[in-house]
Amino acid sequence: MHAQARSNDPFQFAKESAPAASALAPWKILIADDEEEVHRVTKLALADFTHLGRPLSFLDAYSGGEAVEVVGAHPDIALVLMDVVMESDHAGLNAVLAIRNELRNRLTRIVIRTGQPGRAPEALVVSHYEVNDYKEKTEVTSRKLHTLVHNGLSLYRELAALTSYKEGLEQVIGAAATLQAQRSEEAFARSALQQLAVLLYADAPRMPSDMLMAVRLPNRASRVLAGTGYYAGCAGRRVEEALSPELFLQVDAALREQSVVLGARQFIACAPIAGGGELLAFIAGDEAARPVDRAHVSLFCRNLAAGFENQRLHRELKQSQRSLVLLLATAIEQRLQAGGGHGQRVAAYTRLFGKLLNLSDDELEWLPLAATLHDVGLIAIPEAILNKHAPLTSDEQALYETHTRWGQDLLSSQDSEILQMAGLIAAQHHERWDGQGYPDRLSGMQIHLYARLTAVADEFDELLHGPAPVNAAAALEQIERERGRRFDPQVVTLLARNVEQFEAVGGND
Repeated sequence: MHAQARSNDPFQFAKESAPAASALAPWKILIADDEEEVHRVTKLALADFTHLGRPLSFLDAYSGGEAVEVVGAHPDIALVLMDVVMESDHAGLNAVLAIRNELRNRLTRIVIRTGQPGRAPEALVVSHYEVNDYKEKTEVTSRKLHTLVHNGLSLYRELAALTSYKEGLEQVIGAAATLQAQRSEEAFARSALQQLAVLLYADAPRMPSDMLMAVRLPNRASRVLAGTGYYAGCAGRRVEEALSPELFLQVDAALREQSVVLGARQFIACAPIAGGGELLAFIAGDEAARPVDRAHVSLFCRNLAAGFENQRLHRELKQSQRSLVLLLATAIEQRLQAGGGHGQRVAAYTRLFGKLLNLSDDELEWLPLAATLHDVGLIAIPEAILNKHAPLTSDEQALYETHTRWGQDLLSSQDSEILQMAGLIAAQHHERWDGQGYPDRLSGMQIHLYARLTAVADEFDELLHGPAPVNAAAALEQIERERGRRFDPQVVTLLARNVEQFEAVGGND
């Protein structure tokens, strides 16, 4: 199903018919002069002038102040023919300063056209003012006016293209960072559609609402990742079920050709994924997309495909880590001959603590998993000690307490963020608020929050589900006795205020 790329660019753009000259927007030219005759003669000389198939549109200003107002209202003016002496001897030059410095317009080309060169000598004007040409009115014949306007518009067009390219590139780079921050496939797809719509329709009066993004992986049917507008609620469906038969044929052709179709009212793009398969984006708008540099579209699509593949690999890695953690937690429980589910319940309690404390989404995802390994170091302790029913001797207790070090050494040396977090919890969850715990006799806020939460969660579950289980009220009463001694007073308060929620998430029976 994968078409062979026909050039170095993996995206093939569909051919488009050139728009008629009459449909092209005219170049805006401002005539700033206090003599009406200058306006009339200039327009007459340029009446039939076109540049790259686009005609001219004239705006008029009869003073320097009026010229600044017109440029402020029309920042897309390509060329200003500016007189110097109008309401004052230097009105035109003052207008140039205002356009460049106050309006911060560096793109519009400004040509000084003066009938009194003695009031504003060329050398002075060119060296001190940001103008692009200087002409005396007496030397500007009709032919030279054509040349002047042609050169001015050519330079404006090149600078506008460079500015647009820079802005587009910044937008693509910014969009890439935004996409990488998304946590799910659907959130990624929705964000990608929004960023793509901005890239294509930024100048349109109304942004498109009907958008769809889908993926087709090797040996799998294509499926919709996210949809908006007409396609809202299509996530998870097959593409052929979400689209009309006619539209699906167009989309399927784009998939087969790995092409980008930028039409007047719709946009279809297929981006190949490095790991195999393709991403598909479809946007239908009521307005025409703005003329956009195709290199930006290609770059955006490549970033889009790379971002999707990175997220997929990241999800697989996280799932592998999650599976490893749960496997370790299960092995620990079996060796301890403990009741099943202790680690999962401690995870549920710590997650609820995290939600009540408004921890970040990343912390809420990883902290519960890390907490399940709080006793991983017990795998290094002899079973005779672990399963002893009588009180431990002092030597046995000392050996037992080394499990915190074992857990820290086993986990903290790993590159994985979750395993390092688990190592920290394994090392500190037996520290006490009053400093009488082990292994380092840390106290108060020296103990990491994650370990303080896990310590209370661990004790709460031991009381509810241990060898001599009690109800939640009795468990809370015993934990309250250790407030400010074993446990962080604020964490105990959090448990007390929400004990019914903790009892529910732990599945107390």
